[in-house]
Amino acid sequence: MKPLVCSNSDQQCQKVLLKLRTKAPELVQKAEFKCATKQGSLFLIVSEQAVDIRCGFFATSVWDDNGDGLVDNEDPVSVDISVGTFKR
Repeated sequence: MKPLVCSNSDQQCQKVLLKLRTKAPELVQKAEFKCATKQGSLFLIVSEQAVDIRCGFFATSVWDDNGDGLVDNEDPVSVDISVGTFKR
């Protein structure tokens, strides 16, 4: 499971993450688990009202065009979803 981390140069992210880990550790742990089940990477979207913990991952759609049970086409798509929100 990949923990939520901030780059060394992103001071805002580091401050927000420290606050999240202090005030809502269970929210961060749940977000890390949810994202790990999708083999994704966590990131934060910060606004004045809330911090949205998001998970970015690849989802693949597959098609069996001729009904033989084998994949004939696939389409990987980059997706991000909210896995937790902390009201500020």
